[in-house]
Amino acid sequence: MEIKTLKSFIAVATLKNFSLAAKQLHSTQPTVSRQISELERCVGVKLLVRTTHGVELTEAGKCLLIEGTKIINNDVKVIEQLRSISGINTKSINIGYLASACAEFLPRMIKIYSSLYPDVKLELLEMTTPQQFDALQNNKIDIAFCRQLADIEPHALFERHLYTDKMVAMVPSQHSLANRSSLVLSDLIQEKIILFKRQDAAELYDKIILSCKSSGFIPIINGHAENMRNLITLVASGLGVSIVPELTRYICPAECKYIPISDLSISLELNMYFKNRASKRHIKQFTEVCIKEMAIDKKIELLNVC
Repeated sequence: MEIKTLKSFIAVATLKNFSLAAKQLHSTQPTVSRQISELERCVGVKLLVRTTHGVELTEAGKCLLIEGTKIINNDVKVIEQLRSISGINTKSINIGYLASACAEFLPRMIKIYSSLYPDVKLELLEMTTPQQFDALQNNKIDIAFCRQLADIEPHALFERHLYTDKMVAMVPSQHSLANRSSLVLSDLIQEKIILFKRQDAAELYDKIILSCKSSGFIPIINGHAENMRNLITLVASGLGVSIVPELTRYICPAECKYIPISDLSISLELNMYFKNRASKRHIKQFTEVCIKEMAIDKKIELLNVC
């Protein structure tokens, strides 16, 4: 299994589209298709299924996406270590992020920063909030974009609030509730609900359960997803409905619909964290770009409201 072929698979699996993957890889669609076919022959199983809407991953494909990403990340780290040993100075920033919360703004921040500081390499690592906390503590990432971190030692980390999100219902596009403009929590009383794992966001999980109980029912939990992308896939497959942050719509397929819940008042903060001790200048510059751009976004939002 070649690294180049693995990168092509990850691009297709992530973008769910051969044409977009080819553009990202600066290649052609036939070349990428051939690489995927060769990879499937190499591993002996089907990894992707073409659909009218793009590409869907098989169970084997989902597994390879996770493990393959780890291989690529490790390959990059080895190269950086070798360069460091050889005395080659490379500026890099390792950024942990929640895909569901950052899909709208993080690409813009990266584009702006890279245009200002093209010599700095940015490494993006998708992680849950607990994983980001551990990674920050162990110096595996420089910046974290995640939910509120608990048990932070005083003066250990800088914390910057970026925005507040709200929770909405997510249902399959063919669901009986899909065409509703809004609903109340009790509309989900008979529904099978899929949630994230409690250990990934215990406070939020408990608030959702408590809100359901306050609306007169105990939710029927039909499963827990490994991450938000997995949760979206399960809902899109018709295995249940969910209650998720509204901004997950930016990574949502056409098979899912989002509906406001009028009697659910749970808010959800997204914060940026980085080490409080003296940081490298290029890391500080990235945080400054984010703070400045998010401030501009908030001003525009206020103007639109007025």
